[in-house]
Amino acid sequence: MMGLGARIAIAEPIVGRVWSGDQPAARAVVLLDSEGAAQPSTARLDEVWLSFVPRVQVVAPGSTLVLTNADDESHTVHAWSGGATLWNRGTVRGEGPQRVTLTGPGVIDITCDIHDSMHAFIVVSASAHSAVADLDGRFSLGELAPGRYHVRVWRPDANDDATPGHEPGRDAGFLDVSSNLPNTALDLRLPPAPPRVTHEALALGPAHEHTPSEPPAWMRWLASVHPWPPDGPWAWVLAGLAVAGGILLAIANLRFATRRGWSRLSAVLIGCALAFVSGTLIIVGLHVAVAAALGFGVFIGTAIFGAGSGEEERATK
Repeated sequence: MMGLGARIAIAEPIVGRVWSGDQPAARAVVLLDSEGAAQPSTARLDEVWLSFVPRVQVVAPGSTLVLTNADDESHTVHAWSGGATLWNRGTVRGEGPQRVTLTGPGVIDITCDIHDSMHAFIVVSASAHSAVADLDGRFSLGELAPGRYHVRVWRPDANDDATPGHEPGRDAGFLDVSSNLPNTALDLRLPPAPPRVTHEALALGPAHEHTPSEPPAWMRWLASVHPWPPDGPWAWVLAGLAVAGGILLAIANLRFATRRGWSRLSAVLIGCALAFVSGTLIIVGLHVAVAAALGFGVFIGTAIFGAGSGEEERATK
């Protein structure tokens, strides 16, 4: 690995790793300044399983941020900059996306007033090239044209947010890119950063300082799974029908077991398994109310008609 100050080539994408002291700088943002600037675009901030996704992202000034709520709970998207509130939007599932325009450069700290474990950062920068490191501090910038680049690094665990209206990140030196040298990986080593103090901690005192944890990988995967239609109020109508459908499914299972000559206990166990599988359909996008109603219908149908069939069997013996 190498640090800044040497020349590297563009034969392959520029990759590297950011260190905070002797620890990888998870979700660090690497910014490269050169001629030109990033153009406004459309970015997303999703709320799923009590988490903001993505946790850290880079957008250009003037971009539109689309806010969506895929949770069954209401949230707020409370945006802070320099300790002051930029906006505070309430979000409810089924109400449709909201849009916010991100103006000047800086770091926007996103929290939820209802769930204090929810936290995200939006780095607003005009830098022509940027990358967000993974949990091991590794990043990729793609191929860069030959030239000299000013490098800045911003870390979510450090109290080095930019003054509103100024470009974020600490100066990390200059990077020279050449087209006639073998490529290698960058090694960006920064001094250890003191723990970030949240806005709640600033208001309540040092005893309340905490750093929100990173959502696990399976939660981030669920952010890509969108609910099956219908959503909103129609989902509750479908939930009522799902109860009846679950009862019919339970009856069909019991009749099938009877024709096969299976014991009543086997049929009931299969019905319970069907109820469990119905409830877990939320992981593939089925609305939680519909999945729960379907599972409830299967369970109730199995309990009622399974017990009734058992009494009939005992009466005929």
